[in-house]
Amino acid sequence: MELTELTAEVFRRHLGETFRVLDGEALELELAAVESARTSAGDECFSICFKGPRGSCLPQKTYRIAHAALGEFALFLVPIGPDREGFHRYEAVFNRRRGPGAAP
Repeated sequence: MELTELTAEVFRRHLGETFRVLDGEALELELAAVESARTSAGDECFSICFKGPRGSCLPQKTYRIAHAALGEFALFLVPIGPDREGFHRYEAVFNRRRGPGAAP
């Protein structure tokens, strides 16, 4: 699936599912949250949050990600700290222009 096809709604359908990091050490992340916002221009802005294992924190960078239904794609992940149970969390932010002059 193309990255441009990955919308907030697509990710919402896969909440709680496993995504695998293919770069470096093999690591499984659980899609924990999808947060959406619309700007006044109708642009699509959303973020997704993954929960990763305790004791292993990925540095901020672009990773190849794989999902059983969505295939492989690249995501820029930012570590945002551990949750209350000590699981590491990562965020990816999407900003897509949807107004006049936007790319299809």
